[in-house]
Amino acid sequence: MELFNFNFKAMGSPCSLSFYAPSASYANDTFVKARAAIAQLEQTYSIYKPDSLVCQINQNAGIRPILIDNQTYCLLKYADQAYQLSGGIFDITSGVLSDLWDFRQAKIPQDTQIKACKSLVDWTSVQWNQTEIYLPQIGMKLDLGGIVKEYAADMLASLMKQNKIDHGLVELGGDIYVLGEHLSGEPWLVDIKKPDSGKRPNRIAQIKMTRGGLASSGDYERNFNYQGVNYCHIINPQTGWPAQGLTAVSVRAEQCVLAGTLATIAMLKGQAAIEWLNQLEVDFVAQDNKGILHTNYTNS
Repeated sequence: MELFNFNFKAMGSPCSLSFYAPSASYANDTFVKARAAIAQLEQTYSIYKPDSLVCQINQNAGIRPILIDNQTYCLLKYADQAYQLSGGIFDITSGVLSDLWDFRQAKIPQDTQIKACKSLVDWTSVQWNQTEIYLPQIGMKLDLGGIVKEYAADMLASLMKQNKIDHGLVELGGDIYVLGEHLSGEPWLVDIKKPDSGKRPNRIAQIKMTRGGLASSGDYERNFNYQGVNYCHIINPQTGWPAQGLTAVSVRAEQCVLAGTLATIAMLKGQAAIEWLNQLEVDFVAQDNKGILHTNYTNS
């Protein structure tokens, strides 16, 4: 068995697969299958592909329902669970608010604009079942971007296991799934990134992983500073304003998609997230806007 590394770009992010395989041809075959699976997810759920399923759903908001497959139904069901867990602040209909906050222009929207967009954010009003989904208001937008990348990491890990790959690491834009330690028995070393005033994030910690998912959320991904206040791309749908209080959160969970959801909810909760994460008894590392580190992480 030999360690193989594949670097590629998907979902707008640098990605990599590292795993042990019996031969180069076997490893390459596994990688080709993984790339095809990622491409299918992007084609179905990207808001940047006009012919994607999500764009069809959004284009028909207030007009008609759109048919969905079982995979999409399962993602919607998960999104509903995340909405309930978060008390309504993890809402996949908040895409209109993300569009309003144009981080390329570094401009704060007017209160009237925020109020108008908030009226289009309401997951509970969406009509959906196992076969179709309907957004009831023209202008509503569904955005599964807060779920799909982490879901993809879990899916690729499952695909690799089906190909009898038992030792490896999936990384999709910083979201990670580890499916077994190195063949030597050593854990994989994973860096936790630290925001650094808009510069490339530095390492805040290095942890050891042998299995499970790890996902991070932070204000360093897309942000701008206006009059001394940092505004990040993570928008609270209940206020219409960017999340405040924390600059970065990393969470470890059995699945990467769950880790990602918890990290995003934590960013939205701000400093109240520290107590919330402790109550959930999940491993996490968080940094607040004063630079103070909060963690209950155990390296295992």
